[in-house]
Amino acid sequence: MEMDPLFVSSHCMGTKHTRRYRDQNCLEILTKFHDVFMRLSPEQQIEQIHFKPTSNAMTCLPCCHILLSTIECVQQHLGTDRHREQVANCGLSLKSNEKNVKVKNAIKKKAGVLRRYPEAIMEMVYPNLEQYTFNAKGSSYLYMQNRIGTKYCLLCQKPVHAIAEHIKTDEHSNNETNISIREFVQRFHILFLNVADHLQFNQIHFKPQPDSIECLRCLSSCSTTAELTEHLQSDKHYQLITVESTDDSMKSLGMYMPQYNQ
Repeated sequence: MEMDPLFVSSHCMGTKHTRRYRDQNCLEILTKFHDVFMRLSPEQQIEQIHFKPTSNAMTCLPCCHILLSTIECVQQHLGTDRHREQVANCGLSLKSNEKNVKVKNAIKKKAGVLRRYPEAIMEMVYPNLEQYTFNAKGSSYLYMQNRIGTKYCLLCQKPVHAIAEHIKTDEHSNNETNISIREFVQRFHILFLNVADHLQFNQIHFKPQPDSIECLRCLSSCSTTAELTEHLQSDKHYQLITVESTDDSMKSLGMYMPQYNQ
């Protein structure tokens, strides 16, 4: 069933939608709803079409079941036989809908390609560097960054002055084939891919560690998205990285170009 653009436009201009759009409480509920589903796997994210956000909770419409708005609760519910049966009985099964099957297959296929950041981040941190990747668990991850005045190899955790020469070194070759080191860098990207877009630029201040990532400015470590977000929004981190920038494109995104000490 195709969505009628006129119906959508009429709805968005309606009194009820306008009132709720301006309601901060409604926006916070919707933000939390999306925050939960964005942290799930691509296959599970499609399931959001079966849910309705409510205050501190969400309702699974096929199951008429209310659950807390947490990743753990949603994952547990999606894995139940009851949910799968109710979705199938309502004719809402993704497998029964040809278009949704194509979407699901496309997402699965995408999982094998490059995990990209928003275009603004790609242009500033990874400009013309998309060919420098490694594969891990079905996805490709970038390992060469643009850090102030130089390039930086996440696999080797060191500044790089000539990329072509660096990637031919034994050190880099060994690190690129080392499963543990690739997992460190993969975790680095997964953490930053899950924080808000305007905070992702801060990755140039961090380096991968075995069980966490370390802020080179604050000399503190973060191992979860929550810890990373809290750290990036802390006064200490902000004061250490914030300097005046003449880059208008970065200012428009609320980002600041730091002075980076090698």
